[in-house]
Amino acid sequence: MDARIGLRHLVPASSTWVEVPQTRAARERAADEVRRLPPGAPVVLADRRFGSRHRSRALARLASIDVDRELLAIPSIDAPDFVVDDDPRVVAGFWRRFVTVPPGVVSGAPVLTLAIRAIEAMHAWAVVGFVVPGRYTVGRRA
Repeated sequence: MDARIGLRHLVPASSTWVEVPQTRAARERAADEVRRLPPGAPVVLADRRFGSRHRSRALARLASIDVDRELLAIPSIDAPDFVVDDDPRVVAGFWRRFVTVPPGVVSGAPVLTLAIRAIEAMHAWAVVGFVVPGRYTVGRRA
């Protein structure tokens, strides 16, 4: 399923979707294109790579986008099973209710279990938002 269909209740239907480019030069070109949109135009920045928080926020600044919300796409932006706000309280609730070692993972189960418990024990919810690669940054052209 196209992620845009699945997100139809979370982002404006008329949003311009922008895949966050990998290179700085490409992000500057993308920002130029977004700045050509009329003020108030809804925009969704989609980024699938680690470091998405930094890149998406940088592109939003370059493109003069007022960010309304940042959404984490789990496991990926192409086919998200879950989409949660990148807010420590929301991530904590999601973590406590849904995060577990996937069925069939045998060799990595102890390491994954330890990581899950460590995040829980440290209340490191902001770290989760930093580490999850898939992100949608939703806003409007300023």
